[in-house]
Amino acid sequence: MNTAPSAPTADQLAEARDVIARHLHETPTVTLSVRGRPVLTKLESLQVTGSFKVRGALAALSAVAREGSGARVVTAS
Repeated sequence: MNTAPSAPTADQLAEARDVIARHLHETPTVTLSVRGRPVLTKLESLQVTGSFKVRGALAALSAVAREGSGARVVTAS
């Protein structure tokens, strides 16, 4: 049975923000104009990893460690 994931709670978001802040630096946002409309972009390419994906991975790995389930983690991109 497939079920849709639930939205994170405010506490889960705050915890993920804390975990990420310990490992990554804040990146700037830049407003571009696309067809005359403003588009806000976040320059995650300025992270050491050159990618935004590390944010989700850090939060997910922290949650697995916190649960203490001993679960193994496999990632792919």
